[in-house]
Amino acid sequence: MHRISVVMAMGVVALLVWGNPAHAYVLSTGTGSRTASVTSGQLLTVTGSTAVFGSNAKTSDPPVAVSAVLSNPNNFRRWAHTVTAVFSGSSKSGCTASAYQINGSPRTVNTAVPHGNGTLTVSGISVSLVNSGCKGSTVTLAYVVT
Repeated sequence: MHRISVVMAMGVVALLVWGNPAHAYVLSTGTGSRTASVTSGQLLTVTGSTAVFGSNAKTSDPPVAVSAVLSNPNNFRRWAHTVTAVFSGSSKSGCTASAYQINGSPRTVNTAVPHGNGTLTVSGISVSLVNSGCKGSTVTLAYVVT
């Protein structure tokens, strides 16, 4: 009878060791290594529309909406977190950045741009006229993607 109890107890211990993967992992030893190549690829490119203010534009007019198109030339998706628009220039002499208000920038995107020349259009950015002396101008923006 004593032998049967000992054999059963050893069987239960063996079952617990084999049936408990965490315990088996803690008791295992060894080393290993893996390597993987990572390529940075090409940056996303951005093209954007301009804000055109008519010759009768007023500072009280609604802002002019602009959009940015993000392009991905890589063969993998590339993530875009934010798009920031900044004043780049005005077609009217003497009209500087202070003559315009850029609204909605930086714009949170948090979207992957599809691969293989995929594009993503970002809207929600606009430009307001602050100085009425700059009516009849076209505003160019520069865009930065992070």
